[in-house]
Amino acid sequence: MSITRPSLMPFINDVQSLLLKFLSRLHCAVSAQAGFPSGLKSYTSGTILSSLSFQIAVLTTFLFFTTFSGTVIAVSTQPVSPLAEIRKIITERALHPPTAESLALLRMDRLNEGLRSIDSHTRYLPPHPSHQKSSMRIGLDVFAYKSRIWVMPEPGGPASQQEIPEVGELRGVNNVRITNNLEQASTTIDNAINANSVMLDIYDMNDGHEKKYAIKPATYKTPSVTTTKTGKNVFIRISDFVSRETAPFFSGLYNTIEKSGSRIILDLRGCPGGDLFEALEIAGMFVPAGLPLITTYDRSGKVHSYTSPAGIKLSSPVCILMDNRTASAAEILAGILKTASITRLVGERSYGKCESQTIFNLSNGGELWLTTLSIHFSDDTSCTLNGVQPDVIYPDVSIARLADIKNVLLKNNLN
Repeated sequence: MSITRPSLMPFINDVQSLLLKFLSRLHCAVSAQAGFPSGLKSYTSGTILSSLSFQIAVLTTFLFFTTFSGTVIAVSTQPVSPLAEIRKIITERALHPPTAESLALLRMDRLNEGLRSIDSHTRYLPPHPSHQKSSMRIGLDVFAYKSRIWVMPEPGGPASQQEIPEVGELRGVNNVRITNNLEQASTTIDNAINANSVMLDIYDMNDGHEKKYAIKPATYKTPSVTTTKTGKNVFIRISDFVSRETAPFFSGLYNTIEKSGSRIILDLRGCPGGDLFEALEIAGMFVPAGLPLITTYDRSGKVHSYTSPAGIKLSSPVCILMDNRTASAAEILAGILKTASITRLVGERSYGKCESQTIFNLSNGGELWLTTLSIHFSDDTSCTLNGVQPDVIYPDVSIARLADIKNVLLKNNLN
């Protein structure tokens, strides 16, 4: 998210104008008392004011740029700490009011750890580019499941071009053996990407062999919606709900596939959520006009209800796949379509986060992601903590191949 600071130029121009007017009046008064000839007085005033104008312009320009760089002249070269600002926002807006003690314990050097003690989903994103992840990627979904680390290549990414298994167990990165620690696996892969050399050891469940795969990192953007076709089934996978991207792209893609006569399966496995309104827009493409979608509540008790808009509706998907990593906006979409009897859910119970976050832009250029809304379905239930329950339980759906999923759907008359 880009952050634009308000311009300081109008303020600087006003200050400069006032200074010039004051100096002009002061100099004219001094010149008159000294008995300078009127021509000399005018020339002298103009020369002095021209020089002063130039100096003031240089000074104010310098102040302008140093203000934008976040420094304070002759005092400090460090950005102002956002702690007080963060404490104030949390106190006023957090869905779950924090204790005074938990707020007092917040420290900049361990800020996200402190924020998680207040709300497990709240986080602080610093403004500095050095704290952001590299734009180089290998296009690999890395996740933990049943004490093992698994990988799935993203369609169109570098990993998908190396014949990596559809789902595989990650056992090594650049000759470093991977344990069941997801953080270790992610860090090791990031280090390999930064070194521009990635060699993965992946165990293929299909043939029972471990193989090495060399992947060249690349700068690319994976669409939030991708498709994979197996026979007459087309799996539409949403990996993230991106503002002003996911819903319109999904709509166009769904319409095209629908006209081809293929059976559509919506794959929300591993989707962590994202923009709530993208999920609501997609839900409104299926739910009949006027029916309720969700109701939100803030901590003051303010209620806002959302209903499905009018318009031509899409045909129902065969089913929705989900697992225990399907969270937030993703599980809210699944819950809406289940509650409205649009389709059936297949897989495992979802993560359990029917809450929405607001992104607050901080004065230092950072961001505070804070939980501010509780979300209920049309039957007044919430998925927070409990998750959304599947209609058809499919153990190990997280690591299932699409061919295996097809067989399960056949057995449950969902194909």
